[in-house]
Amino acid sequence: YAELSPLGYVRLQKDAFLKLPPSFQEILFSQLLRGYGTNKYPLTSKSLSTILQRIRSSQFSAATAAGLKISRSQKDFLLVREYRAIKEDWSLDQNCFLWDKRFLIQTHNMTAGRLKAIGEKGWLQLLQLYQNLKKITIPRGALWSLPALWMPEKKGEKIHPTFNMVYETFLQDNLTVSSGRSKRCSEKKFIFRSKSPF
Repeated sequence: YAELSPLGYVRLQKDAFLKLPPSFQEILFSQLLRGYGTNKYPLTSKSLSTILQRIRSSQFSAATAAGLKISRSQKDFLLVREYRAIKEDWSLDQNCFLWDKRFLIQTHNMTAGRLKAIGEKGWLQLLQLYQNLKKITIPRGALWSLPALWMPEKKGEKIHPTFNMVYETFLQDNLTVSSGRSKRCSEKKFIFRSKSPF
């Protein structure tokens, strides 16, 4: 019932999920929050019960838990990383590192700029460059929570026009992560790179 996007968010079939027994709902939802959220430990039984009560309500529209925004569309529940809460801000002085606990970044020895979330500000900059991005069907919140290359300027920073980035999916059988950095980049789950030269 859960569609796990390689872009780091989840679509959960609303009707199918609500038909599950409450105990199954708790197990599934707890696992999704642990896998895609930022909490080191699972939610307490009380917190999980509270959020599920809200979700089951016909009046439910949105809530937050474990660093995720949970919202409802006509057919789905959407679990998206809260981009405003993303603190990841990496210089490119390392070949690869784990970004926001979701993306293993391989920088291909780029030296300029920093990797931070696209955010609403970066998205508006990209729209000025590429009007066709308005047609993308990926939820805006999910797009805003993706990593992007930001370049220093005299008046702050400007997003590099690298939205044509490539995410390649790999098996994650033996991924080893220590202190936010991968020890073995050959066993990667996602690669972030740009088709444009820097």
